[in-house]
Amino acid sequence: MRHAPLPFLSLGLLAFFTLTGCERYPEDPIFAYGRVLQPDGTPSVGQSLTLERQHDGGYVPLVTTTTDARGELTFELLSGDSVDQLDYGEQQARLRVGLPLD
Repeated sequence: MRHAPLPFLSLGLLAFFTLTGCERYPEDPIFAYGRVLQPDGTPSVGQSLTLERQHDGGYVPLVTTTTDARGELTFELLSGDSVDQLDYGEQQARLRVGLPLD
C-alpha cells in the first residue's frame, strides 16, 4: 500500500487550514488607501475626506480622515460596515468618497 509523500501531505493540510479561515468577521478591519492631488500634481495637504455608505436611497457618513503632508490618506472601517446582512446572505454596500469643491 502506497502513502502520499510527507511534503504533499503537509501542503494539503496547510491548504486546508489556510482556506477554511478566509471568511471575514464583522469586527475585522478593512483599510482603504489613497492619495489626493491638486490639478497641477501637487499634494492636497490637510484635506478632510469622508467615506460615505449608501443607505435608504441616500448616503450616510462612515469615517472621516485627513490627508497628510504627501496628500496620502487611510480609511479604516469594520468589515460589518461594508455589507448588508440579508435573509439570503450578504450584499456589498456601495461606498463613496468625494472631494469638496473649491
